[in-house]
Amino acid sequence: MCLCGDVMKCFDLKDEIDEVIREILEYKWLESEKAGTDIGMSRAAREWISRYYDDWFKYNCGRFMKDHRAG
Repeated sequence: MCLCGDVMKCFDLKDEIDEVIREILEYKWLESEKAGTDIGMSRAAREWISRYYDDWFKYNCGRFMKDHRAG
């Protein structure tokens, strides 16, 4: 059984990192468009992680658990 506190059982770490990077790149593009200038990767990463990572992780861990219970 996957417990959300046990990251290694919930995710393949490389896949998780790749997904987070994609989310940050999308956030960077959207926020740069709003600002009219490139906000930079460092700022985008800090903002996305502080604003969205916890909810993203909970959602994806829940989805993983659901997918693996059905399988």
